[in-house]
Amino acid sequence: MSIYNETLQFKWGYIQDIDNELLQRVIIGFIILFSSILLWVAILRRDNQKLQQVLDSSIASMAIFKDGKCIHANKVLLAQSGYTQKEVLGRNIEDFVELRDHDHLRDRLKTSQDEYEITLKRKNGMSYPALVRGTNVHGNRRISSFIDISEIKKAQQELELFNATLEQKVQDAIDKNKKHEQILSQQARLAQMGEAINMIAHQWRQPLSNINALVMLIDMKISKQGDKFALLLNKELDEIESITAYMSSTIDDFRNFFKPTKKRVEFNLKDSIENTFKLLNPTLLYDEIKIQNYYTDDITLLGYPNELGQVIINIINNAKDALISNNQNREKYIIIHLYKDQNKGVITIEDNAGGIDDDIISHIFDPYFSTKLKKNGTGLGLYISKMIIEEHMGGELSVKNSNSGAIFKIELNSLEK
Repeated sequence: MSIYNETLQFKWGYIQDIDNELLQRVIIGFIILFSSILLWVAILRRDNQKLQQVLDSSIASMAIFKDGKCIHANKVLLAQSGYTQKEVLGRNIEDFVELRDHDHLRDRLKTSQDEYEITLKRKNGMSYPALVRGTNVHGNRRISSFIDISEIKKAQQELELFNATLEQKVQDAIDKNKKHEQILSQQARLAQMGEAINMIAHQWRQPLSNINALVMLIDMKISKQGDKFALLLNKELDEIESITAYMSSTIDDFRNFFKPTKKRVEFNLKDSIENTFKLLNPTLLYDEIKIQNYYTDDITLLGYPNELGQVIINIINNAKDALISNNQNREKYIIIHLYKDQNKGVITIEDNAGGIDDDIISHIFDPYFSTKLKKNGTGLGLYISKMIIEEHMGGELSVKNSNSGAIFKIELNSLEK
């Protein structure tokens, strides 16, 4: 018996032979297990390194959390937050979030993997809004990405401020346009009053001549008749009174005609046209312009008869000026058509003045556009006419050329009958 066996026997009170084969198996198993552990750790470390490389190559801020603790933050996140890798390791995700958002963060971590907005803190204490999205991996790990939306928030605030003031800006622009339209309307009305005075002068020229003739006749008859003076004087004075009454009526006609209508009224289109030509006839006769009227339908309209009359006067005056300028040695005429087209009343005014040049026909309704000399036109008549027809009466005013001249077309809606 060896000294070793004697020692074992003395210490434990028994001697047992060692099974070398079993010992070898145990050692080999331990080595295999240890090697497997080392291999698993190496693989895990390699996978972690690859994952970290992927995160570091991302253009977004990203971090890995394990059990709520940071185990890696990529370079973008570190640059954005101002921390170092060492400073973020082991820190809770809440350490990087503003206190007021902690409850919101906990709710989103439990219930959702969709993106959500939260306020993050930088190392220097400054905060910034971020859009966050996280994904759980291997149960207790979570990969989160962070997008700084400071610029987006700034742009959104500027947009909200712009929208808050947009309504006022729009209202200011509307008020400015209304003032501009009022100025244009006043200027156009002054121009129309000039036309009215011109027509009054034509209306009164012949009556004044008649008055002068009657006065001269009275003087002659007084000198010849002697005792019959009273009877003759009464007769001639009655005729003078009739003429002056006509002139006074003309003033009333023009004053009422150029007074804007405040309320929509029901009126007959044919009567409105006839009343307008009652004012225009003296000037048209003086310039030897013939009028041809064709009334196909009897049409009743709800609108503003005086304003419509002003539009017709503007168009007729433009046609008259064109006829005087272009038809000096030819017959001059204006043709009026009135007819119904489905639910619209249509008025066309055609002349034989040669038409409007193609280069300018698309601009004749523009404000301040005029083909007349500056002293003869403001360039507002047709612009105001179009505004009256289309904005005030809900219709349409257009123009085109025919073989002989221009044709203005007025279409009016909201017919009552």
